[in-house]
Amino acid sequence: MTGGTVIETNGDYDHIEIVVKGTGCEENDTLAIKVVVSDQARCISEGDTVWWQGRSAFWTACNRDGKYNKGTKDVEIPRIGYSYAPKVHSQNTERDDSE
Repeated sequence: MTGGTVIETNGDYDHIEIVVKGTGCEENDTLAIKVVVSDQARCISEGDTVWWQGRSAFWTACNRDGKYNKGTKDVEIPRIGYSYAPKVHSQNTERDDSE
């Protein structure tokens, strides 16, 4: 997988983590990447599309209707490191063994 739909972003002082869900045959895959903090990177939000190649990530923003503006050029953002599986936090980690 080299991109998909943004499902979460997390900012830090030196990077922004972008969690992406695959599309098409990769719809069950989830990966994360880190990008350099910039004005453009701060605008990436849930529902946008991000893909990556080499040391760059490419962002396509969607409008309020969830549609992409045809003819809009992808915004290139410097990427940090490689893609990785994001940490998964289970909301219910306790088991009920009373049954």
